[in-house]
Amino acid sequence: MFNICRVQEEQTLKDEDADRIEGIRRHQHAEEVRQQIREKEKERIKATNAFFEEGIKLDQEAKARCVFSRMTDDNLHRCRSELAP
Repeated sequence: MFNICRVQEEQTLKDEDADRIEGIRRHQHAEEVRQQIREKEKERIKATNAFFEEGIKLDQEAKARCVFSRMTDDNLHRCRSELAP
C-alpha cells in the first residue's frame, strides 16, 4: 500500500511539473505573438505617417508652385503694361 501511494505521489509531482512547463511554454508563446503584433502595429503606424507626410509635402510643393506661378504672371502683366504704347 505504501508503495502505491509513493508511486501515485511521484506521478502527481511529474504531472504538476509537466503542467508547469506547459504553462511556461504557453506564456512564452503568447508573449512572442504579442511582440509580433506590437512590431507590426509600429510598422503600420510608420507607413501611415510616411503616407501623410508625403501628402503634406506634395501639398506644400503644389502651393509653392502656385505662388510662383502667380508671381510670374503678375510680373509678366506688369512688364507688358510698362512696355505697351
